[in-house]
Amino acid sequence: MLHTGMWAIGPDIMSALKTRQPVERVSRKDVGNPLFNFYQTSDSSWLQLVMIESKRFWDGFCKALGFVEFAADPKFNTHVKRVEHSHELVEIIENKLFSENFEHRAARLDEQRCIGAPVQTLDQVVDDPQVHGNSYTTTLTHAEEGDFNILTAPIKYGRTPGIPTSTAPELGQDTEVTLMKLGYTWDEVIDLKEQGVII
Repeated sequence: MLHTGMWAIGPDIMSALKTRQPVERVSRKDVGNPLFNFYQTSDSSWLQLVMIESKRFWDGFCKALGFVEFAADPKFNTHVKRVEHSHELVEIIENKLFSENFEHRAARLDEQRCIGAPVQTLDQVVDDPQVHGNSYTTTLTHAEEGDFNILTAPIKYGRTPGIPTSTAPELGQDTEVTLMKLGYTWDEVIDLKEQGVII
């Protein structure tokens, strides 16, 4: 899991490998590209915009947010201008997105083929349709506790898929069988139990 997590944030890890310094934190108010930033909506949800090529998405983004007047505004009509005036543009986008709920705004962005996604808390992640659709979790049945969900491994192989099929053994569940496989007799196992050496 450590390796998977490192891979997921590869650019930051590569920076740390080169500089041996922590990655500099940048305030969301100070981003160079306001279309690659995260914003809060009126229902306290957060939306991450991921439009690195702001020129490609600008017109559609303006339509999605009802910012038609800004599409040709000389202050914002090129990527360079949007970077120059990013503080002002971030505030404009922030105010607009905060005035409506996440579902409404996300639908409008989708219509214009803009790239964005919800910023989820962990309880939202485990209920995400993609998590279930891709079998990132599975259900096991415990003899006493009943059904419960667990996380599956992120790497899948065709012949050895690595999907858990059983729960961990109860404390001492396999002790007798293991000792007998190691050559202990049943009488010796009973003797060890009576002495309190094993459960």
